Amino acid sequence: MAEDKNKIIEVGDNGEVISGDFLVVFKAPVNFEGKEYDSVDLSKLKVLSGRDMEAVDRQLTEAGIVSVIPENSISYAFRMAARASGLPVEFFLSLPPNECMKVKRAVAGFLNGVD
Repeated sequence: MAEDKNKIIEVGDNGEVISGDFLVVFKAPVNFEGKEYDSVDLSKLKVLSGRDMEAVDRQLTEAGIVSVIPENSISYAFRMAARASGLPVEFFLSLPPNECMKVKRAVAGFLNGVD
């Protein structure tokens, strides 16, 4: 498996790409609400809009979560990841810290134009 700043790319034994853009692959399966996940697909970040960003910003403000640069915060990243993946924010909150950082880097990298 090769990691490029904001993308996790799964590579097979012969070097072929098995899965690409914004598939965050976990080191170990994650159990959430009785289902096991070995990855999360964030490729739908590409189809979100400014309305989604505004909605996430509003959610954070209403929750009292304030950040100087919200698009780089883990709270913002998890809510954008939830919108992109269709999974609830609680899924991302339940991830181990190292997996949380993979998700945060993928979202922040995408939002900051690193691809």
